[in-house]
Amino acid sequence: MDNDLVRLLEQSGFTQKEAGVYL
Repeated sequence: MDNDLVRLLEQSGFTQKEAGVYL
């Protein structure tokens, strides 16, 4: 996963685990 995208998701209140579910 793109690290910048992960950072944006975290700032939006998502964890990497949650991001993995949505992406």
